[in-house]
Amino acid sequence: MMKRNQFILIFTLMTQVRLSQKNQLFKSMAWPAEQAWSNWCAALKAAMVGDLRKSERSQLHRLLQQVNLSNQLLSMAATIPYITIFDGTYPNRLKEIWNPPLVLFYQGNLTYLQQPCLTVVGARQNGAYGQVILQQWLPQLVAQGIVIVSGLARGIDALAHEITLAAGGATVAVIGTGLMRTYPASHRALQAEVSRQGLILSEYLPDVGPQKQYFPERNRILAGLSYNTLVVEARRKSGSLITAALAVQNNRSVLAVPGAVMYDYAQGCNELIRQGAEPVLNAQDVMQALKAHYWWF
Repeated sequence: MMKRNQFILIFTLMTQVRLSQKNQLFKSMAWPAEQAWSNWCAALKAAMVGDLRKSERSQLHRLLQQVNLSNQLLSMAATIPYITIFDGTYPNRLKEIWNPPLVLFYQGNLTYLQQPCLTVVGARQNGAYGQVILQQWLPQLVAQGIVIVSGLARGIDALAHEITLAAGGATVAVIGTGLMRTYPASHRALQAEVSRQGLILSEYLPDVGPQKQYFPERNRILAGLSYNTLVVEARRKSGSLITAALAVQNNRSVLAVPGAVMYDYAQGCNELIRQGAEPVLNAQDVMQALKAHYWWF
């Protein structure tokens, strides 16, 4: 007999199926607590009929017929701990989004996922303005027990992690590679420090390197882990705005730091405010927004 959290790991590791297809198949299948491997395969094949093209079904059929497939795939993930959408440690906030990750590999302290979180995103090439905002605001927020979530990218993301750690706070990094890889490579020391003092999350196999599509996919997890996403600096066309849009799509609040209208890195934030994002002028404004979801503060 195979438990459902084992089969969903195997299912996630089937790289022949795209992420969007995996979520469709997941929603089409029943998920008993456990059943025989053959029954899991039969359920997956039945779901494939409605959710995959003929060529894709043929490819996956061939994969399922491989001898010892389950052992092969389970051994690929044996060295890295993981949680599945069926586990009690999986955060309810993340279950609420449209396409929640079915499996998350992790390094660090999982209890941070159960605490009040704020997602912080911004420009990859930030200015001094964004850095000062983070240096002034984040120590006040982490002193209140807020966990800072970001993506370990250059610029605002890296600063959010660094300043949080320096203030003795908790931080969660959601990365667009496997846990055994680092992107950008210059953040290797920072990633190691976050894994020791905070938490690193990835939905990709441990040795998977960066690919262009992984980072927009990662952004939905950033948006989903928090009820509020704070955009600190962003150009008019910015990856941070993708995270903000995903937050809105999942009924989350977007907070934006306004800036001078002629300042390039303020244009994205100012545009978000014009579209309905909540302007925040200090750490107290951010805490007030968080209290809508974490009333005990």
